[in-house]
Amino acid sequence: MNHLTSVEIYIWNYLEENKTKVIQMTVAQIAESAHVSSSSIIRTLKKKNFSSFSEYKNTAKIKMNTNKWIHGLSESANQVVSETIEELLRTVRLLESENLAKVLENIYQADSVVVISRGLSVRIADSFARDLQFLDVKAVSLYQDNMQNYLSKLPENTFLVGLSLSGETELIVATALKAKREGKKVLAITGNYESRLAQQSDLSLFAYQKKASGKIPVDYNNMLPLELIIHLLVQLYTEYKEQGRIV
Repeated sequence: MNHLTSVEIYIWNYLEENKTKVIQMTVAQIAESAHVSSSSIIRTLKKKNFSSFSEYKNTAKIKMNTNKWIHGLSESANQVVSETIEELLRTVRLLESENLAKVLENIYQADSVVVISRGLSVRIADSFARDLQFLDVKAVSLYQDNMQNYLSKLPENTFLVGLSLSGETELIVATALKAKREGKKVLAITGNYESRLAQQSDLSLFAYQKKASGKIPVDYNNMLPLELIIHLLVQLYTEYKEQGRIV
């Protein structure tokens, strides 16, 4: 079982966000800097399919030296491209096969799928619901203030998907909690693994949430990892319907 605990997610994010520094450090030094144990770091890396810390460091060094993605671009422009690709790769690395399989199973078995969102996430939620409809799933996207009233009219076997970058949007959190009380299964897709939405959901998929660059509003900047997760779910659902499994 490769499910990461909240501590292990913290460790993994710490390693990835401090890669330049980490490849120059020992496990003991990282443990002291991150305020975790050395054994927790090794356990996290094994769950991410690294046989040792040395293998992780060597892989990181290779990837850091392969950052000129588009020939002819300036160094700073290629850095933008590199950071965008790394953002997506970090999101993929946070995904786990068992969680993905359970999500797809719930979508397949549900009488209906409801995707709730607010603000900048609405466009992504609408796209997700529409794509599921094309795959013969009864899906709807809700972003209105009265979403809780609509939810009460749906059957118990409704799978609720809460799409929130922060995981702290009040209406999303309240609606997810109400769905849980009514016996519905809840999935959180968020960039905050410590959020209330993630903590009270049955399943969670985490997007890497980068720090604000100062050039683009952070919420807008972080939509791409959420879109990647939605895209992967749609593509994997097609595979699930055809094969009956993805693991």
